[in-house]
Amino acid sequence: MTKRNMLLKILIITFSVVLLFFLIAIPIDRHRVNAHIAMRVRQLNDFPFFENDGVTFSFSYDLNRRDLYMDLIERFNLDAITAGYDDVELMLVLMDWVADNVGHDGNSDMPPPGSTDAMSIIAFAEENNNKINCRGLAILLAEVLRLYGIPAKHITAYPYEDDHPVHVVTHAYSVRLNQWIYLDPTFRMFVTDGDGNFLNLYTLRKAFMEGTPIFINENASYNGKRYTLRQYRLFMSDYLFRFSTGTNFTFGSEETGINTTNIMLVPVGFSRSGWELTTTSSNGFFATP
Repeated sequence: MTKRNMLLKILIITFSVVLLFFLIAIPIDRHRVNAHIAMRVRQLNDFPFFENDGVTFSFSYDLNRRDLYMDLIERFNLDAITAGYDDVELMLVLMDWVADNVGHDGNSDMPPPGSTDAMSIIAFAEENNNKINCRGLAILLAEVLRLYGIPAKHITAYPYEDDHPVHVVTHAYSVRLNQWIYLDPTFRMFVTDGDGNFLNLYTLRKAFMEGTPIFINENASYNGKRYTLRQYRLFMSDYLFRFSTGTNFTFGSEETGINTTNIMLVPVGFSRSGWELTTTSSNGFFATP
């Protein structure tokens, strides 16, 4: 066998081995992903219901407080960025602004107590490779939305178990659509159903349980890199079992002890201790502003 033929044979064998690896590894990976999502969906279906009752909570949203945010407005020229937009379009413009200016680092901490307003979060991120964790991003987005008149809050999303990370997202209220809208600044993302209707955490949980199609925006991304629906379904399947939020959303509202109550929403039949207030009332937890 000539040297040339030997080299060709080696290349063919190498290519065949690599191809075989991908033919085996990719289906295994997909199987693991699908198995994990299926496990999480079973947990949701084991505890499928919240109560739609008359329970009410007193939520407050401090809106249009330009006096507290002039440094932020002027530094980032926010009035020009938001000019001509309102309601849902304004939500998406401001989510893009957050994603363009601050990245995500799951290992990042938060600013110290007393420094969780929007400008302090940005300053903290700038000292940490211009990144912060999902909580910081969700709080930042919620604050700038309230600055421009949109009721918004950060909500912490939990899995079934306690010894697992959590994820924090933003809920913003659309007056035009008369509904809450789920925004995830970590992934520059919103989610819709097959008819193009915006989802919130409640309807997203239901979609996972029922296996109905969901869609994400085309420009969804993670730290500037495209983020796919498949990646999202795997990630978010961990964080749809129960939710928590505060009741008073104002400047630096991550702080505890400022006229806020921490509420944990759990499905009927599931219990957790150690929370200031636990409820099974979804209509109370997701009350209209």
